Amino acid sequence: SYLPWSLLVVTWTGFTLACSVLAVLPLIRDGRAEALALAAIFGPLLVAVSASGNVEAPMIALLVWTTGTRLGPIAIGVAASLKITPFLLCAMYVGRRQWGAALLAGIVASVLWAPVALFELAPVTFDSGGAAIAPWAWLVLGGAATLAALFVAHRYPRYGVLASAAAAYLATPRLYLYDSAILLVAGSPSTDEARLSAKLS
Repeated sequence: SYLPWSLLVVTWTGFTLACSVLAVLPLIRDGRAEALALAAIFGPLLVAVSASGNVEAPMIALLVWTTGTRLGPIAIGVAASLKITPFLLCAMYVGRRQWGAALLAGIVASVLWAPVALFELAPVTFDSGGAAIAPWAWLVLGGAATLAALFVAHRYPRYGVLASAAAAYLATPRLYLYDSAILLVAGSPSTDEARLSAKLS
């Protein structure tokens, strides 16, 4: 708060734009047509939201590069402290019975959320621009997506990361398009099923 506003804007915007590139870099390096198409879809979404200073791109980049590693639970906890619903990525851990990883993510998120108790919480809004999402519809959609993610992670672990990322998106009270970038986590090489299970077991 003691730094010039213009310096903060330039620095933070530059950082978020760099993170937008980092988030889609695994897809670009993949080189296949479908991977490049996904990068072309999600990259501009992250760049656009970065222009407003949103923390989405740094959060997604963090998750893309760490979810399939031992740092994954910590990264998920940090992301959940920023936007809450990324905590549903833990569905892949619960589905695989990797209780320690899920617990660690919960502890990190709880520690980072603890200071919130000192402040007055704003009410949750379900308005998305001119469209409104009914609270009951949000509960049904988010609940169903979470249950589906748990089932998929348990029965079809290869798709557990994708199902958990989809649940994290569908559980947001306002379905902004840029929030769908959390699906990039499933496209990261670090979330390959064999390596993910070996690293976290």
